Amino acid sequence: LVVLLAIHRLTPFSAAWMYVLSGAVPLIWMVVSLRIEFCSRWAETLVVARDLFSYGLRSYGIDLCGALSQYVDQALVLGMLSPSEMGQYAVTLSLSRLVSVVFVSTGSVLFPTLMDLHRADMMRGTLRALVGSLVLAIPGAILMVFGSTPAIRVLYGPEYVLASSLLRILVLEALISGAVYVMAQPFMALGRPGTVTILQSTGLLS
Repeated sequence: LVVLLAIHRLTPFSAAWMYVLSGAVPLIWMVVSLRIEFCSRWAETLVVARDLFSYGLRSYGIDLCGALSQYVDQALVLGMLSPSEMGQYAVTLSLSRLVSVVFVSTGSVLFPTLMDLHRADMMRGTLRALVGSLVLAIPGAILMVFGSTPAIRVLYGPEYVLASSLLRILVLEALISGAVYVMAQPFMALGRPGTVTILQSTGLLS
C-alpha cells in the first residue's frame, strides 16, 4: 500500500487487490506444507476433513451472523436518518466496537482451553473468563463513556459531540454482546455450534 501510494497508484481497486494478495501467499504456503505433511495419510486426512466440514457447516452461521450484525443495522437505518445523523451513528458504532476486543481475545483463548475439560469444569472456566473479561472491559467502557465528548471533538469535530449519548448506549450493547460471545464458547467446545447459530440468528432477525 505504501508503494502504491508513493507511485500514485493507490485506488480502492488496487488496495483491495493488495489485501487479496497478502492473504493468498500464506494460504498457498500452508496448503503446500500440509500436502507434504499429510500426502501419505490421505485416508485419515479425509476422515478428519469430513468431521471438520460437518462442524464447520454448523458453526459458519455464527461468523455470518456476527458479520451481518455489524452492518445490517447500518443498512436498515440508512434510509431513516439524515446524512449527519448517519455519520454520528457510524462514528459512535466504530468507537463502541473497541470494547469488543477484550471479549474476542478471551473467546479465542477460551475455546481451545475448554476442549479437554468436563462440563462442570467448562462452566467454571467460562465463568472465570467472563468475569475476567468484564473486569477489563467495564473500566475501559466507563473511561470511553466519560471521555467520549473530548475524544469525539478532537477526532471528528464539534458537530459530532451530540453523538456522545448514543455512544453510551452502543457501549452497553457491546458489553452485552461480548458477554454472550464468551458464554457461547462452551457450546462450541461441546460440539454444539448449531445451538449458538440458532440463538444468534434469532437475535439478528429480531
